[in-house]
Amino acid sequence: MKFCKLQFRRNHMQAHKVLSDIYSKGGAIPDDILYLLNMIKNQPEKCHLYHIQASFVPISQTGPFYMRMEEHLKRKVTNTAIQERIYRAIPYVDCEEWHFLFQSNLILLETYNYKKGTYVLQPLQVLYGNAVTSQQIDDRHLVEAKNFLRCLKNRVKHRMDYVKTGKNYKAQGSDLATQARFCKVNCVLQDELDNANETKGLKLHEFL
Repeated sequence: MKFCKLQFRRNHMQAHKVLSDIYSKGGAIPDDILYLLNMIKNQPEKCHLYHIQASFVPISQTGPFYMRMEEHLKRKVTNTAIQERIYRAIPYVDCEEWHFLFQSNLILLETYNYKKGTYVLQPLQVLYGNAVTSQQIDDRHLVEAKNFLRCLKNRVKHRMDYVKTGKNYKAQGSDLATQARFCKVNCVLQDELDNANETKGLKLHEFL
């Protein structure tokens, strides 16, 4: 049994080397591939995820893949502490980075501005002056994370709407822009849901 585990580990590290060599030839390694490589190198206990990790999901399926996890997080994860822990782990939320990434892409801006002001919150300093507490900062972070995930969900739901506007737009462009800018979201959601033992019934392998 011990020999088998050692051999599995050697196989995984060989796969790590192959993937690293392949992707490093193209310049900077994409963030989602880096996430997988770090997982293989540093988390052998996650070996059950290696072959179905988010970076392997085809571009056309990244939206549905995300939707299944987001809906599960929102509606099926009933433990508030676990749910909030997952929201806090969502990338691109610190310093409101996700707003800039949406606003600086013409395709994604269509979703962001679908209803003007939907995702814009008043600065904490405007609401509370200079007496902003750490709890208020933490609460704002959770709200920002939820707004970000809601915006990503609306992007998937309405990706075909803008074709009707007559602009030079293809739905695939929305998928590509989202993956290029926010590829770590699916990685983190999958990883955090797995940490909470919440992935077993999701059948995420269906999107590969």
